[in-house]
Amino acid sequence: MTKIPSRRYGMAGKDGGSVSDQLATALTTARETAHASIAGLPLPALFSPLPTTSLYCVVTPIDDRGRLADRSPIRAMKWQPQQPLTISITQGIVVVVAQSDGAECVTRQRHLRLSARVRHLCRITSGDRLLVAAAPENHFIIVYSMPLLESILVTHHTSANTRKATQ
Repeated sequence: MTKIPSRRYGMAGKDGGSVSDQLATALTTARETAHASIAGLPLPALFSPLPTTSLYCVVTPIDDRGRLADRSPIRAMKWQPQQPLTISITQGIVVVVAQSDGAECVTRQRHLRLSARVRHLCRITSGDRLLVAAAPENHFIIVYSMPLLESILVTHHTSANTRKATQ
């Protein structure tokens, strides 16, 4: 089994192993299952084309004032400086929507700034890296912390293995 180095968060998984151990196990099991089902002459794997995505994604750090370093999601949304925003939290995910009566706004330098309240509720600290996904067609930005993203990945890969094992 390939060992994936542990992340700085050191989150323990459901089975007592680290998140990276759970991901490594899920990915290795999926790979072994794929190789075990091959019979006959070896053929190269043909991959279907990936669907195009409507999301613009970046990973960016946050500073001590709550500003996201990468301003490209704001450009992707075509939001101007001082654009009023409503920022809410749903299941640990930060959701940003442009609304005329929004309490927050894009900074003059075109940064997205998360308030101290939002950072506290999502346990985001200065220097943390965040996955920021802009959805220009749907008019919102979503922000994931790395611990939340790790738990989503573990859930996805372990449930995929469970589905394959029952088939």
